[in-house]
Formats: sequence, structure tokens, C-alpha cells
Amino acid sequence: MATFKIGAFGAIAGGVVGAAVALGPSIGNAQEDATQFSHDDLFIAGSTEATTNAIFPYLQRAQEMLRATHVNGRARAFAVQARGGDPRNPTITGIGNPTIQGIPAGDSLEGKLSVWGSGAYSDSDDSFTTTRYDSETWSVSLGGDYALRDDLIVGLFGTWSDTDSDSSFNNGGSDSDGWSVGPYATYVLNEYLSVDLSFGYSLQDIDNHRRAGGTTITGSQDSRSWFVSTNVNGTYWIDNWGLGGRIGLIHSDADNDGYTDSAGAAINGTESEFTQMQFSGDVSYYIADVLGEGWGLVPRVSLAYNNDVTFQEVKAAGTAVAPDNDRDEFLVGVGASLFGNGPLSFGFDVTKSFEREDFDSYSVSGNVGFRF
Repeated sequence: MATFKIGAFGAIAGGVVGAAVALGPSIGNAQEDATQFSHDDLFIAGSTEATTNAIFPYLQRAQEMLRATHVNGRARAFAVQARGGDPRNPTITGIGNPTIQGIPAGDSLEGKLSVWGSGAYSDSDDSFTTTRYDSETWSVSLGGDYALRDDLIVGLFGTWSDTDSDSSFNNGGSDSDGWSVGPYATYVLNEYLSVDLSFGYSLQDIDNHRRAGGTTITGSQDSRSWFVSTNVNGTYWIDNWGLGGRIGLIHSDADNDGYTDSAGAAINGTESEFTQMQFSGDVSYYIADVLGEGWGLVPRVSLAYNNDVTFQEVKAAGTAVAPDNDRDEFLVGVGASLFGNGPLSFGFDVTKSFEREDFDSYSVSGNVGFRF
């Protein structure tokens, strides 16, 4: 039965990802036809370049990594709910059923509809002279899902995000804000494994500015992107100690309009494709009855390795030294989840990147869920 579940969900996930990859270029081409200027995938950092035409691939990577954390938090919470509110439970008892820990059925989770919210913040800093910049991203998500089975939920989410960046190479910066919407699903396969999948579409407004000859030059553009994220998650418990692992994939395809800036210069539109593989492991510990009977706290530490499989490299203008465009990094993290035998769940995570050349970042995220 487990083999059937894995194969069925894999076929669905593969079909969705394949359809999205096939549809992405057609969406981009349709939008490009309506754009004033031609599009390219060349990003050049220089004093005369708009910020997004120089370092958009770096900003795209930070935004997509942060966006994925929202649905990941909900997937982690449901994996526990499907086990009756105790992550150590080897049996998928389902919503509203008693756990093997002896919690009465009337006190366990009831109902099939859930709503949740999450917030996240990330700070990125590039110290390389040619591409030096720093950026901050804030994002908030709201979602709701329905349990089709004891081990399967499907839902919809919406995310608002705002990214402010300052770039020293052109004495400028950019401010982008917009919305993302899409469906998601989480499937608990057995006592060890779960799979989650989300995809969607994003619209953003971007304002660019830079200084030249004592004058501030400005310009605005629209950005569209589609994205997909999927993870295979594993957990193994030895008494109160949990060992976890995750293999994940993030992909997005963005299309930025061309525009005429305030100095009268025509700025080309750009296209950027990004794919990242993620491999992570964590160690957690279950602490029972922290806020009364049935409330469990699960603190954890984690280590992840990310590899940018597809990435639009940033070039340097003229004879300036080109950036390394490092595609690898490690993330160390700490976090915790709080689950009760009622409808509420909470979680937070803090991560810090290291070993990406000339680059440093950290993020903070939190989530809360309520089941009716």
C-alpha cells in the first residue's frame, strides 16, 4: 500500500511540475509580446544599470527561498496532526482519533478544515565590490486547507511580500512588492515519510532608482513569475529523540517588463530562471505537557545544503572583475514546534547561511494554525 501511495503522489507531483515547466515559456512569451521592449537573460552590474537589470537573480533566489518556508511550516504541522497530535506516533490515526499516548478521542483534533498564517523576514548582504548590495524581504501568508483523508490535505494560499534593496555599484536600489497565490497539498505516506507540493503565480511592482551626475533616475516595471516547490520529508523517532531529513526542489521563472526611465533611456526587459535543490537534516526532542496535559514542544537544530542547479549569472560591466556567482551554500538553523491535543499549532525557525562566496544572509519565520 505504501508503494502505491508513493507512486500515485509522485505521478501527480511529476505531472504538475511537468505541466508548469511546459506552460511557463508560453506564459512568458504571451506577456513578452505585450511588452514595449525586448527581453534577455543577461544581467550586468554597472553604474549605469538599473538595480533589477543587474542583480535580479540574487533577489529572485532570496524571495523564492523565503516564500517556500510558508507552506513548509503548514506541511510540518499537518504531519503531526495526522498522527493525532504526537509526532512520535507511528500510526496515522487521523483527525479526531486518539493517539497511542492515550489522549481521549474527544480531546484530540476534530474537523477537516484548517486555516493558518505565517510571517517571515530575511536579510541578504553581498560584499563583492562589483555587485555590492543589501536587501530585506518581508512576507506574510494566509492559507486554508481541507483534509480529504486522514493522511491528505489540499489547500490554497496567498502571500504578500516586499523587498527593499540598496545597491552601491550604481548608487541606487529597488523596491518591489506584490502578491503570490496558488494551491498546495501534503500527503503523509507512512510513519516515516510525507510529501508536500505547492505551485502558483506571482505579480510584483518594482521601482528602481539610481544616482548619476547628481541626478536621481527612476523607473518602474512589472514582474510576473510562476513557481513550484516540492519536498520529501522523513522522520524517525527513538524514544523522545527525532531524526529528520528533507530533499526539496524550488523552481521559478520570472519575466520583468522593459520600461523608459526618467532620463529617457529604454531599459530592456529581462527573464530569469531559477532552480534549487535542497538537502537538510535535523535533530529534535519531544517535551511533553509543557503547557498542560497534551501540549508537546519539539525544539530542533538543522543543517542544510543548497545547490542552485539553474541560475542566471550576473556579469560585470566593462573591465570590472566579475562576481563568483557561487551556487552552493549551507544553512544552519534552530526552531521549535508546539502542538496541543486541541486545534492549535505553532512554530518558528531561524536560519543563517554560510559558505556562499561574498554572501551572507539570515531569515526568521513563524506560523500559527487552527483547525475547526
